Amino acid sequence: TIVTCAMAVVTMQNGLDMPSLLTVLPFIFMLGVVMLAAPGVPGGAVMSAVGLLGSMLGFGDAAIALMIALYMAQDSFGTACNVTGDGAIAVLVDKAE
Repeated sequence: TIVTCAMAVVTMQNGLDMPSLLTVLPFIFMLGVVMLAAPGVPGGAVMSAVGLLGSMLGFGDAAIALMIALYMAQDSFGTACNVTGDGAIAVLVDKAE
């Protein structure tokens, strides 16, 4: 989600010019490392990624604020999908016994 939102914000800032793969790929790898330390609180992931957004993608204060707002708006839906998927897998495992 963070990568998708970041690419949308970058695209809006650059006038629909997508960043190159050589820009995006290192960001994705570093984001994976940062997410290992992300706290399990609402919005913790995007707050952990703020440094990368500024340093690797050149986000200013307004773009970072937009990223936080976008992430917080959709975070509860992602959590709901995760919990529902976990419940579905638990039902399948219970029936397999």
